[in-house]
Amino acid sequence: MSQLDPESTIELQSQIAHLQRHIENQDAEIYKFAKRIDRMDQLLKLQSDQIKSLSERGVDSSSSSSERPPHY
Repeated sequence: MSQLDPESTIELQSQIAHLQRHIENQDAEIYKFAKRIDRMDQLLKLQSDQIKSLSERGVDSSSSSSERPPHY
């Protein structure tokens, strides 16, 4: 097995370091996206629970019975 010359070794080490930084940056971004998705899931559950609660009470969220249509 032949050995790499010092320049090739340095170049490979440089590329590995670059890839490691890239992976760390991607991991950080994925973590941020996961936290954002978690917050969105919580908000969606809250809104879903609110809609369910309104439906169970018989409240139509699309219109109010006390409002008159615009043509009156």
